[in-house]
Amino acid sequence: MQMHASTGCVLMASGLSSRFGSNKLLAQFDGQPLLCRAFAATDTPQLSARIVVSRSVQALCKAQGVPVLLHALPGRNDTVRLGLSALLAQHPELTGCMFLPGDQPLLRRATVDQLLTAFAQTQKETERVIFLWPDKNVLPTLKILGVKPTT
Repeated sequence: MQMHASTGCVLMASGLSSRFGSNKLLAQFDGQPLLCRAFAATDTPQLSARIVVSRSVQALCKAQGVPVLLHALPGRNDTVRLGLSALLAQHPELTGCMFLPGDQPLLRRATVDQLLTAFAQTQKETERVIFLWPDKNVLPTLKILGVKPTT
């Protein structure tokens, strides 16, 4: 089976945590900051690059060796645009990108690997434009977009 080795990941970590009351991504969950669980889940050879797009977690990202892009823009679409642009600037060979919220504490690397394997097996570009995990009750915002350049 051929893997889709040129897939990147944007870890979306730009929320304000206003309902949570403090920075949710730094809150302890099972003995580690919540965002570190996303780092562990995306630490897979099936991803050729990843970046965190955030307003505030630069120190944690640096300590964990995960690239981070800081910004102060208001929208979720800004996070997606900035992250994808940064990944493509550094890795123009990417043909897919996973957009993963940084606050999914139960996400496991095995799930990410399964999603990436399913994406790699998708043959038609039209099916790869937006590939959603089939179970809409699990990780409903976990997406992979095909970013194949037009010729």
